[in-house]
Amino acid sequence: MSKTKALALSGLFTALSVICLILADTLLIKSSGFCFLLAAFVCGYTAELSKMPFGIGSTAAAFLLGMIIMPFKLHCFSFLGLAVFVLICQYINERSRTKKPFGRGTAVIITVLSWNVLLAAGIALYSIFIGNISELAAGTVFDSTPLPLFIVLMIIVLEALGPVICIAYGQFINFMNRMVSKIL
Repeated sequence: MSKTKALALSGLFTALSVICLILADTLLIKSSGFCFLLAAFVCGYTAELSKMPFGIGSTAAAFLLGMIIMPFKLHCFSFLGLAVFVLICQYINERSRTKKPFGRGTAVIITVLSWNVLLAAGIALYSIFIGNISELAAGTVFDSTPLPLFIVLMIIVLEALGPVICIAYGQFINFMNRMVSKIL
């Protein structure tokens, strides 16, 4: 693919990511997490279609535009964490197609470690800048759950999300490749 076409597609997918971020900020309900994930997947797909530097640029541009446009600036950091994880998954996918791929075990270790680091950073930053993490349970079934039990349950659920996101991203790539091959 020529650099001009790659740049044009990167701009198109960056705009789509920003639209997803605006939707996430506007909806503010249960679907906002889905919109963040969709925006991260689109940035990852830019890396799939146009090479990794374009994917990183698309992520950075979507993050910066989100910081300018979105009223709730902290949501941009949720997107950024998910986008970095998706780009790591994309790098592992790209590397698996080369002559020197990662072993299956190495790929799993890199994925799990990166998810855990991003998860720990997100939880730490939330508790530093926002406040008590137990506020996340307000108005839910877990509202009366003791804090240590709530944290353990939250970590178990969030740990299970890492592999699910990686698998969903692979399916998203397959779907987008089929759609784009029909258009291009």
